[in-house]
Amino acid sequence: MNNKNYRIFFAILSILPIVKPFTEIKCPTEICKCMRINNTENSAAECSDMITEVPHNIISLKIIKNDLNLTSQTLYSSQNVLFLDISGCNLSEIKKDTFSIMKNLQVLNLSNNKLTSLAFEQNLHSLTELYLDHNDLTSINDELLNLTQLRILSVSHNKLISFPSNLPRSLRFINMSFNDIAHTIQNPQFDGEILDLKRNQIECIASQGWNMINLKVLRLGDKVKTILIDATDETIGLTEFLSSARNWIERPKMDGATQNILKKMLKLTFLTLDYYLIEDLKFLQPMEELNKLILSYIKVDKIDSLEGFDKLQKLNHLDLEGSKELTSLILDNIKSLPIDESLTYLGLRNTELKQLHLQQMPGSFFIYGTLHPDIKLDLQDNILQCDINICWIFLQMKESHLIKPKFTFCTDVENKKSNKIRPLLENGLRSRCLETQFRTTYHKATTEQNIKYKQPFNKNKTTTTDIIVLVIITFLIVLLILIVCLTILYLYLRFKKMHMFLPTSNLIQATRLQEIDHSTEDIHQGQV
Repeated sequence: MNNKNYRIFFAILSILPIVKPFTEIKCPTEICKCMRINNTENSAAECSDMITEVPHNIISLKIIKNDLNLTSQTLYSSQNVLFLDISGCNLSEIKKDTFSIMKNLQVLNLSNNKLTSLAFEQNLHSLTELYLDHNDLTSINDELLNLTQLRILSVSHNKLISFPSNLPRSLRFINMSFNDIAHTIQNPQFDGEILDLKRNQIECIASQGWNMINLKVLRLGDKVKTILIDATDETIGLTEFLSSARNWIERPKMDGATQNILKKMLKLTFLTLDYYLIEDLKFLQPMEELNKLILSYIKVDKIDSLEGFDKLQKLNHLDLEGSKELTSLILDNIKSLPIDESLTYLGLRNTELKQLHLQQMPGSFFIYGTLHPDIKLDLQDNILQCDINICWIFLQMKESHLIKPKFTFCTDVENKKSNKIRPLLENGLRSRCLETQFRTTYHKATTEQNIKYKQPFNKNKTTTTDIIVLVIITFLIVLLILIVCLTILYLYLRFKKMHMFLPTSNLIQATRLQEIDHSTEDIHQGQV
């Protein structure tokens, strides 16, 4: 290493037992290695790793968790740096010319500081990613337009109260979650693909003031009541949508306009609805491409059918956290739904479950009568009854099947005096289920209930397995017919060959018999 690039600090800090210094000196543990000197009360601070100048060949620079006074001189030799991370450095201000030398900078991370405002130079033409999360920003000035190549802007966990009116047209991903944004300003410049505004104060969002043609992911919350999107708007091409009303004291009812908009989102693969009052689930019916659905803390009103679930044949992830009534309705009817053959994840956290029967589990959880190794079940924040009805869990389930098994509990109902709450997969309880009487009762119960692990939801439905079996059977039949035909052909050719090459004695005998017939005929004619 070149010594001119480094400054070596080695200080011996003396603390005299009798004479106290005017100013207490402490070892700077944040930036130096502090060691106690043997047989003394002194400490040594070794700061040889402190860098004073950035080498010219550095392209990625991280200055993390340091107290900096950042100026243009600090980064004077950093003109070749492409990736700069200055997160967690207690920065409260960045002067306008700080990054003036860094014309090639592509990624800038200023997260976890104390910034209240920002100013950007016009020469950062190469900047494509800007991260300002966990600061104290209340607004973003118009100088952001100078970043003409910016594609990713993340300003989550700040104090923004409104959406910026001017943003670079180049932006494709905006993350302004966890702010205090109450309304969105008309912003026709935005032509991105991902817009994250969750955990804000937005009550209504409309597409009229936005250019959302290319938008694929839209996340809103936590006070959204109404969503107004033109039915002809290309925004219906969304593949992921999140809407939450968690910040309302009383659950808002999902209105008809919002449900009609949801019905138009035919390309959705991921849908999250949180803390709504819903009267029916019919808006789910057109979403045949949906594979991940989160309906958390949903309260249902007058729902007596699951009509919206009858087309969700690709759904493999279903999370019903906090949705008590909806959970009961789905578990009781799961064998009649397409999700019985597709689910690999089922979230039932905090749904007040007391019992969980084997027949309430989707058939896709099992393969040849045992739990599939890749399935996940979330039963946290429920207190199940430790009785015979959950013995199937102890007999088949492993810790890898459960989300946080240490926080999944049941209570011993047999000992009513203690009602001890214990981890669900506790060994003592497992051993009880392994006893002969419990196993016998368990198998008898499963037989009486006629549980089928792979029961199809529709007898007329043709599954992939059915098609494969049909193809194999057809192939075997065709092969058998071909073998029979070849056998017949072989026998025919063999017989014909034998007929063509009869022995000579047989031919002579046949000729003599023919001559005798002719002689007999001549004699008969002579007599006549």
